[in-house]
Amino acid sequence: MSAYFRYESGAVNDIDEFASLLTELEQDRSRFIIRGQLAEDVDTDKPMRRRLYRNDRSEPNESPFLDVPASWVMIDVDKLALSEGMSTTEEILL
Repeated sequence: MSAYFRYESGAVNDIDEFASLLTELEQDRSRFIIRGQLAEDVDTDKPMRRRLYRNDRSEPNESPFLDVPASWVMIDVDKLALSEGMSTTEEILL
């Protein structure tokens, strides 16, 4: 995986659109979601690193994202053992 990336932004209106976006992104290992806000001094025409905002702003594209409040939470559960009776391949009916 590369250390530098290009920036693109998008918006979703509800959980269904967010799920569709995640399904689209999982097919492309070079695209991902960052929970943060792009700083104003970042040049989006240049590659940037995936780091949070740092005190040293001498090169904005090295730490282009600000940690800001959000109304959603991201949880990474790779390699987490499922409880008995749970499945990632069976649909849950509510």
